[in-house]
Amino acid sequence: MPEYLALNPDAVVPTLVHDGRVLVESSLIIEYLDTLGNAERLMPDDREGEFQSRHWLLRCLDIHDAISTMTFGTTARDRMLATKTPAEIEEAVRRMPRLRSPAKSRNPRTGLPSQSGWSDRHS
Repeated sequence: MPEYLALNPDAVVPTLVHDGRVLVESSLIIEYLDTLGNAERLMPDDREGEFQSRHWLLRCLDIHDAISTMTFGTTARDRMLATKTPAEIEEAVRRMPRLRSPAKSRNPRTGLPSQSGWSDRHS
């Protein structure tokens, strides 16, 4: 893991290393690969098609963020509350990658109780 963190300090996937460049974030990697010109383009050639593709990509990013926030709030929160001190929780929140949704950083403090029963099985 330390090797991966050296490439991508946010510890998220994917990460692409190409010609000495380290690229993170799937949407940026897609655009980068599209500019290489080594294969057929990934984006449509016409402006309207490219706009629509970018629009859908932004919507996908928003949906992913919402799902990630809910997943964290319903599966990881209880475990975090049961195994970390308040100071450790604050540090974990501080280290979270650039959040599109501030709700994710509030989850450890005010999120939903887990439906997984993790804290019941591990208390």
